[in-house]
Amino acid sequence: GDTAFDSLATKLNTESIVGTSETHDGPRHATLWDLLTKVPRDLGTLRADDSRSSAQDINVAGSVVGWSSDGETTRPFLWTPSSVMEDLGTLGGGSARANSINGKEQVVGSSDITTGRTHAFLWTRGGTGGVPTNPQMEDLGTLGSDLISIATCLDNYGRVFGASRANDTAPPRAFISHLPPISWVSGPLGVPIPTLPANTSRVMDDLNDYIPSSSGWTLRTVTGTNGDGQIVGWGEYYGAVRAFRLTPIPATSRVVVAQVTHVISRAIFAAGAAIVF
Repeated sequence: GDTAFDSLATKLNTESIVGTSETHDGPRHATLWDLLTKVPRDLGTLRADDSRSSAQDINVAGSVVGWSSDGETTRPFLWTPSSVMEDLGTLGGGSARANSINGKEQVVGSSDITTGRTHAFLWTRGGTGGVPTNPQMEDLGTLGSDLISIATCLDNYGRVFGASRANDTAPPRAFISHLPPISWVSGPLGVPIPTLPANTSRVMDDLNDYIPSSSGWTLRTVTGTNGDGQIVGWGEYYGAVRAFRLTPIPATSRVVVAQVTHVISRAIFAAGAAIVF
């Protein structure tokens, strides 16, 4: 693009980079750069009165998510190569932002709720588990009695990661939101088969419960995950702020094998899994 304009890249896939860039008129717009041609594409804004927008993530199919704002309210959008920007709605409040999208076109982010607080959300096209006015958007809630949460990323199994806070000034705690664990029963010829639980509502867990209590770590926020189940973010290592990477323990039991198909079981990260950078 024109080097006279400021720009910022946020994510990429094998063909494109997304982010935000100043336009000829001045405001920043969500932008997609083609890696082959190097040509930037202005994705515009969601609403006619919006002055700025930003692309936050792109999946393997080229679908882009982000936010668009008129200066007073902010709305989450989904853009695909074959369509215009789509408003994903909110959890009943005035504003929301989309932060990440997976290969199944599920989207996560944060939204105002009717009380004015902010909660993490999971948006699934055609979903029915959300609020009555927006059944595709599910309120993921918070950890315990916390008031605030934000979803930062998710994987292709629908596991959602982010951070939860007790209030505006409290330190965050990293979380994982997932479907409840499946159980295994002996099938024909002794081959184990999965059995879904009666309650299929999502569960939000403190990610710190998945590592040994003696590790010295307090995991604060997850910022990314990959197809191998690795998780990155930041936390405190014996009180010092550090980046971390968690790598799952190899699948040596049926419980951990089940995790690959939908669930993460507790304590699947070894004591040495968190790497200090």
